[in-house]
Amino acid sequence: MSLTNQRVIGAILLLAATALVAWQAWRFLAVDACLDLGGSYDYVLGTCDLINTHRYQSWVEVVLLGTASLLASVGTWLLVRDRSHWV
Repeated sequence: MSLTNQRVIGAILLLAATALVAWQAWRFLAVDACLDLGGSYDYVLGTCDLINTHRYQSWVEVVLLGTASLLASVGTWLLVRDRSHWV
């Protein structure tokens, strides 16, 4: 794999990791706002339910944040792996 391809793949992985973290942060804020209103967040539909209660699904956060961390690590490694070619 050429250095240019490694940098492109590394940049794509970093962008994917950033998107996952941003999405998770947005979801956290949506859940927080729902709970502030006295509701229960429906993780399946992604909506605030003011009538029924819904089970908390923490495994999603663990999987997404773990995946984002892995993507960021691999992307960073691909970007900085061979510094001798940097200008």
